[in-house]
Amino acid sequence: MEFLKALGRYLPYSVAVFIRGSQAQGFGAVDADIDAIVVTDQPHYFELGPKGFDIYRWQDVSVEVLVLTEADLHQRLSVLEKPSLSQVELDQAERILSARLLQGDPSQFDFSAYQQTFNTKYIALRMERCRNLFGKIRSDFATGDHQLVHLSRKFTLSML
Repeated sequence: MEFLKALGRYLPYSVAVFIRGSQAQGFGAVDADIDAIVVTDQPHYFELGPKGFDIYRWQDVSVEVLVLTEADLHQRLSVLEKPSLSQVELDQAERILSARLLQGDPSQFDFSAYQQTFNTKYIALRMERCRNLFGKIRSDFATGDHQLVHLSRKFTLSML
């Protein structure tokens, strides 16, 4: 698919264009929607929804574009500096970090440090959820249910 054609109205005003979702990962169907992030220093050129999205159709394909300034982009990733994150904050950072740069200066948008921090926080959050789940499973069963508790523990750990 020609992503840059679908995002053509943004190109004159963009500093960078990212594609995300199934299309970015290379397994999107021909008619799969296009999820993109456009970084611009002129967001006022676009009619955006309340959360900064522009949603439209291009050649029978749904296009969803998150329009951010460079400061907004880094501010969304700066939540990774917090000691702990909510699932919403983690999801918002993941949307940006999972995107693939289509147009722009790669050195200006090198997110490797953010990605490393994200991975650490993501694993810590998943492990905490597993510990909580296993603790609940263990407290819900009588001490005679050792085999069930052991299987539950293995299942919980496999979710990591």
